[in-house]
Amino acid sequence: MILKYMKENHLKSVKIPSNLDVKILSEKIKILLEEKKQERKKNKQEGVTILNNHIDGLIYFVNLITKNNYNQRKFNDNGYRNLNTELLSNIIGKGDDRKRVINIIKVLKDENIIEQTTHRQGKYSRGYRLTDNYNTGVFKEVELSSKIQKNLLKFQKTKNAHYTLNNEEQISNDLAYLEEQFTKNNLTVEYFSAIKFIKKLGLIFLVKAIEISEKKNQDFTVESLLHYFGRMVNILVDLKDKHYNLSISDSNQRFNSNLTSLPKMLRPFLRINDEQIGEVDISSSQPYILSTILNNDFTDSENKGYNIFTIYPDLCEKFNKSIFFNLSKQRGDETNQVLGIFFNDENFNNLNNFTAFDFKNDFYQNIIPEYINNFSENELTDRVQEKGRNYVKSNMMNYLFESNYDVRMKNDVILLLKSIYPSLSSFIEYFHIMYGNTDFSYLLQRTEAYLMLNNVCKNLSEKHPKIPFFTIHDSLITTVSNLTVVEEIMTDTITNITGKTVIVKKKEILESNPEDWVDKKWKKIRIKSQKRYLKMKQSFLHDNINKGIELLLTGDQTQDALIQKFYKNIS
Repeated sequence: MILKYMKENHLKSVKIPSNLDVKILSEKIKILLEEKKQERKKNKQEGVTILNNHIDGLIYFVNLITKNNYNQRKFNDNGYRNLNTELLSNIIGKGDDRKRVINIIKVLKDENIIEQTTHRQGKYSRGYRLTDNYNTGVFKEVELSSKIQKNLLKFQKTKNAHYTLNNEEQISNDLAYLEEQFTKNNLTVEYFSAIKFIKKLGLIFLVKAIEISEKKNQDFTVESLLHYFGRMVNILVDLKDKHYNLSISDSNQRFNSNLTSLPKMLRPFLRINDEQIGEVDISSSQPYILSTILNNDFTDSENKGYNIFTIYPDLCEKFNKSIFFNLSKQRGDETNQVLGIFFNDENFNNLNNFTAFDFKNDFYQNIIPEYINNFSENELTDRVQEKGRNYVKSNMMNYLFESNYDVRMKNDVILLLKSIYPSLSSFIEYFHIMYGNTDFSYLLQRTEAYLMLNNVCKNLSEKHPKIPFFTIHDSLITTVSNLTVVEEIMTDTITNITGKTVIVKKKEILESNPEDWVDKKWKKIRIKSQKRYLKMKQSFLHDNINKGIELLLTGDQTQDALIQKFYKNIS
């Protein structure tokens, strides 16, 4: 089984860029150590041991900052991954002069293999990323030393699982039923049909990208296009070859696989046991989940169950530490505490206007009439109404997680929701100030994972062990013939846990036309400024660009110049 393999092997070897020459780096480290006289003229064996410890640490460190098509959420917008030197030392070892990590970083910097950010005391650790030459997307496996394996096993039991490996945490026995779906069912992809689909769409974009290139004399969008479509090819190849890349995120507790990275437009090409598939998902999932946790029971209970203590104990600890110095207490008589934010009775009652929302109604569709009912129709409602429900839905994430106040005040959907639910909006803004928008997103995602993974999937696997299902965050895909059963299990399980009726939707996943995705995907691919290009470029993998070239440019002699410009020679 994959689970057994992961448990036995996921700490034994790691992937590093295929063009990283460990032998050369070994020589560079040896020279550095001799310069620092760290071998202290002792016997040869001790010197070899010190050198090997550095090489082992270097391999582990490089693995942590090696990007692939499934781990880029670990890196910030500029492509850096923040790593604490002291915590790294717990795994790599400190060495006699306590500078082993520093030595490794120095060699990697001197050889132009990594770049780093500055450290900001008390704010975040130093960030590291590979230079472009090593951002290949092609890897070789290297075995870890028994010493680092031992340290990783020990460290994995702590809350700092962030520092384990780039494939994140292994799947625990408690969630083995998620992994088992990949072994007892035959998940396949209609590879050639999917390739034909994305090639047709890609060629539409290529015409647009070349027009921009010729008009503005910059190829940012062409490179972005090649990476985007090459990445899809590589994900499809992994699915075809049954390389599923299963993991549980240590930050938000979500279950990740190729399916969670596969663009939605390619799901129609999936088959389960040679059958057509469908999807069951939670309607308005983020607003619904938020409405179920803004109460005293979720905040105060310390029993195992649906509460902050069970779902996000680290955040619960932050709430307790901030109770005596809390900005939200400065507003007056604040007698009610919900998720680390204080409310007076009036504001608390207003908060209930949101938590009492009946999700049998479409939350996103309901915002405009709700606003007009309480206020009146005006230019704001006209603008939002003209853009429609999908505009409201797409801006819900901005309402929940955008922390820049000036940006919030320029967003029409946020302004509408701020008027309808002032206490909810105040809660979100104070939460961002006190604990950060990242912890807020993790709280909602962990709650979703608790409901879906720990309960819905568990119940489904126990009550209907023959029904296949695969999780994609707040939704499950299964065969069309089993949609109704999955819908019932999901509805009953979530409603019973939260005490609030949830609405779930089932639908057959049908193939669409490539042209249907042009407007939506073009916004994601097009790059209008050099600033955005430099930021996005950090996620571009050479192998993805090469695959994009093979898909969209190879065989077209008129595009030889582009091929020569973007093709990456990966040794």
